[in-house]
Amino acid sequence: MTMKNFTHTPQGNIVISAFEQTLWRSEPETPLKVYQLLSGAHYRTSPLDLRRMMDAPGQHFLQAAGENEIAGALWLVDEGGLSQELSQAVWAGFRRPRGNLVAQSLAAHGSNPLAATLRGRRVSRIAVHPARQREGTGRQLIAGALQYTQDLDYLSVSFGYTGELWRFWQRCGFVLVRMGNHREASSGC
Repeated sequence: MTMKNFTHTPQGNIVISAFEQTLWRSEPETPLKVYQLLSGAHYRTSPLDLRRMMDAPGQHFLQAAGENEIAGALWLVDEGGLSQELSQAVWAGFRRPRGNLVAQSLAAHGSNPLAATLRGRRVSRIAVHPARQREGTGRQLIAGALQYTQDLDYLSVSFGYTGELWRFWQRCGFVLVRMGNHREASSGC
């Protein structure tokens, strides 16, 4: 993500707040700015992601707002909560229901056939405006996500491993549960 993608630098103190998909109908400027920030930060963000943000079930968002602009954004996706039968089928390698990346990984690679019955949220995307990076805004967004998911069993992330990314997730309190042994098409890592 480079500065040329952004015309305004967020100023002032950062305030973290959640918003739901219904904001697209009442105040579309805010979620559109979040989408633009996420698109500038992650090369895999696509128009299909915009559609998911607007109307797919189980999507949740947090923003880090400065005085005049969005300084950071976090996109969470509901996962897990599968029936015992489906979780066991995932564990056995017979089923792979869409939209349950981490829940499936926990069931398929863990020793617990019921792991995918746990309910969680996965960080799908996180981005901080280049002018506001290295100020703790990303960690503030994750702290907000933890508050936002207190009634669930876990908060997770799946990412292409680099030392820098791993250090960020560690500082946010995440623990490495599984490391894949091949390059993922989704991340390039």
